[in-house]
Amino acid sequence: NGNDERVDVDVAVIDTGVQATHPDLNVVKQVNFSREITADDQNGHGTHVAGTIGALDNSKGVVGVAPGARIWSLKALDRNGAGSIADITRAIDYVTENAGEIDVVNMSLGCECDSLALSEAISRSVAAGVVYAVAAGNSAKDASSFSPANHPDVISVSAIADFNGEGGGGAKPTCR
Repeated sequence: NGNDERVDVDVAVIDTGVQATHPDLNVVKQVNFSREITADDQNGHGTHVAGTIGALDNSKGVVGVAPGARIWSLKALDRNGAGSIADITRAIDYVTENAGEIDVVNMSLGCECDSLALSEAISRSVAAGVVYAVAAGNSAKDASSFSPANHPDVISVSAIADFNGEGGGGAKPTCR
């Protein structure tokens, strides 16, 4: 509706970075844990995720679920969307160090893997009071085989396309 009100929440996006100058986002911090030189998003995925979270309600384009949320861009993935467990774990540890300010973390990433270091980092962060929303895997496979989606302390989020509202997936897709 264009009222430009802002939700009072700090959300860390651990991803490919977030474009700091995006006019629809309230990016308050950028930290680079990846091996790239710039903390800015060279892929677009992190900025897209940040928009879903916090795009301003300003009559321009989409509105995020928490319009105007303060976005902490924690770049752990490179321009190809790839990164190491170590870089992601360092970003999680940064969140934990800043748990007095960061309320929620989004990690729209994952792997079919198990990492004790990643799991323990998430557990420490959740114990510090941070809520984690993570991708369920995005691979049409059971989320239990994906980390961090299989961590017991996170909220795993899945997407499904339903083209006719009936069980069985019998309708022809109307989009990709």
